Amino acid sequence: MVNIVKLVAGLVTNVLIDIHVGVTSIFDTVHYSTDGKWLAVDGKTKDAMGRPYTDVRAMGELYPIVEMVQDPNFPNDKTKKIKKQRTDLPRYITRDTPDYLNLLKQTLKIGVDIGPQFEESFSPVVAALSKDMMDGVNKGFYRPDAYLVIIFLTDADDSSRNLSPTGFANFLSLSYLQPLHC
Repeated sequence: MVNIVKLVAGLVTNVLIDIHVGVTSIFDTVHYSTDGKWLAVDGKTKDAMGRPYTDVRAMGELYPIVEMVQDPNFPNDKTKKIKKQRTDLPRYITRDTPDYLNLLKQTLKIGVDIGPQFEESFSPVVAALSKDMMDGVNKGFYRPDAYLVIIFLTDADDSSRNLSPTGFANFLSLSYLQPLHC
């Protein structure tokens, strides 16, 4: 996490670089439909630790920007914080985003303790850059006149079911995203 914050701080302090940082996560199309609905594979409704499965964000949907605020259940304990979505901001961080480093740190904390069985990394990126997402919740993130840099932070190999590394590279180089520079 420290290195990510240093990277973004370095990019933001360089006035020649105009950043848009969006965060999406791995996805599991074995257990979820692409709109994020739990498929109840084999009738299972709970994970191995007994927690109920819940619906998730749609594949490729950029995470809303979040900040840590005082937990209203513990108003006198300054150590008790909860995440609050910033609905007043787009789903990406720019140099002009107020308190961008703290917001980025909180937004990047999307979970490392619990993950899907099949971790797809490539398919969520393709979905995030789809016309539907870019016209919808991810609007304004991609700019055709800017370089696109994709950084994967993962502890697993890609398990995209219908997209090979070569297919992913082809998507990036041959798609409607032209001019795209990777």
